[in-house]
Amino acid sequence: GLFLGLVHVAHAIEDASTRCFMLILCVLALQLSGVVPHYCIGLLVPVFATALRVLPERQITETAHLLFSSMMNDMTALVIGSFTITAIFLRCKLEQRFISGISVWFGKYPRVFMLALMLGCLYASAVTFVTLLALSAMLPICLKNPTSGGKGLLLGVGMSCTLGGSLTPLSGTASVIVLSALNKYGVEVDFLSWILVSLPTMTLLCIILWGMLLLVFGTPPTVEYDEEGATSLDKLN
Repeated sequence: GLFLGLVHVAHAIEDASTRCFMLILCVLALQLSGVVPHYCIGLLVPVFATALRVLPERQITETAHLLFSSMMNDMTALVIGSFTITAIFLRCKLEQRFISGISVWFGKYPRVFMLALMLGCLYASAVTFVTLLALSAMLPICLKNPTSGGKGLLLGVGMSCTLGGSLTPLSGTASVIVLSALNKYGVEVDFLSWILVSLPTMTLLCIILWGMLLLVFGTPPTVEYDEEGATSLDKLN
């Protein structure tokens, strides 16, 4: 009923920005209602945008063609590929093995452990979503040792994962948006060129961030990988 009412009103309004606001209102109403799954709402956006005539000076058939053709392009394929790689990594539990390994190897050397964890999260974030898993594994350890160093460890994980979102064109939404914008202006950046710039830059930034966190928050707590940590990781998978 709300959608039909908005469509009726939209056809009587000439201002395209107002019609776009109606589209946002319709999508928000569906999200708040919880009646339709979020992925279905995403698929319905072009339908709503066509019915509400959000593109100025366009016929409905032209609007529908432009909106639906934009759903499946090279950027969409990149996003789907990124999620596929993430699913493979989660199914193989590679990120869990990484955290377990560095806990065994460097757990008694907290500063080295923190650097290894941050660099690992940086590189892992290029192919999978490791932020939640790493934070969930480190949080019990930091709660057992309520020092400022624990805060630095948690911040290091979150910030290094954020840096990893720019490591490759597939790493995060921001990278995909930048690549799409460059393509629209006729600028093509291949995967190798992106990596040659991002890999040393992000690695250096991560090491600088590690040093700043140690300077501000001090040495993180000693880490020992125990059964409790393993159980918390298994629950996430």
